[in-house]
Amino acid sequence: MVWHVDDLSASHVDTFKNNKLIHYLRGIICRGKHHRYLGIDFDYSTPGVCRVLIAKYIGGNIDEFPELINKLAKTPRTKNLFKARDESEVKFLDEEMARHFHHAVAQLLFLSCRARRDIQTAVAFLTTRVKRPDEDDWEKVKRVLQYLYGTKNMPLNLTVDNLQSTKNGS
Repeated sequence: MVWHVDDLSASHVDTFKNNKLIHYLRGIICRGKHHRYLGIDFDYSTPGVCRVLIAKYIGGNIDEFPELINKLAKTPRTKNLFKARDESEVKFLDEEMARHFHHAVAQLLFLSCRARRDIQTAVAFLTTRVKRPDEDDWEKVKRVLQYLYGTKNMPLNLTVDNLQSTKNGS
């Protein structure tokens, strides 16, 4: 069997084996206006629009975070997003908290590249802090999660005017 992106080619000397594979694939192939792939929901029910929603993934990220996230933030960034304290004033996270920080930032990076472009600036900065995160960085990642907590059902809407171009309109 050869599988490349969305193309599949299968062959076997025994026709029964091929038919068994085809029967199995028919059970998992999704047709219609709603699709789920890698935890991302794609909704094609409105002509010319693809709504990309990743609410369950966001909920899982929030649930996995070691602190309770139940506050709302209007934006994903703090006013001090790009500021870092002098090393003599900083309190670095212990090893366990640094692992949680790194994990949360990796999940946010996946999310920002797929369906939540509105958090890309904050996430881009946070990715520069994963080697030695401090308490301020922890608050910044919490802020992004608080923003997502309040906006987890906000989709990315991709629209098409013609087949040569796409537009991003959230």
